[in-house]
Amino acid sequence: WLDQAVHAASFAAGLALGGGSAETKEAGTHARGTVMDAKPEVSGQLNALLRLADRRSDPQRRLVVSFVSSAYHELCDHWLHHVHRHGLQHYLLVAFDAAQAAQLAAQGEEPHFEPMAGLS
Repeated sequence: WLDQAVHAASFAAGLALGGGSAETKEAGTHARGTVMDAKPEVSGQLNALLRLADRRSDPQRRLVVSFVSSAYHELCDHWLHHVHRHGLQHYLLVAFDAAQAAQLAAQGEEPHFEPMAGLS
């Protein structure tokens, strides 16, 4: 699943946002084929990720993507502190467990939740 998540993030951050290298575009094409051919709820999750990435991107359609889980909650909080301190707005948090997604939402963030087996 992690391989699919990385490819989906490449797709969201590169191909779907109008930028990226040939490798990013190839990864995005691979992700689209892999995920869209999978179960409908997986393609729905990818569509939700792409919509959120599109909303969060800057005018040039660039975006910082960070993957987070409860195991690294303190590191995520520290990272977010500096993101906010420097006024960065164009970032996307992908939470791999429900507890971290809920914590981020309670802090006013808009994480994308992608459950990963063994973390929720």
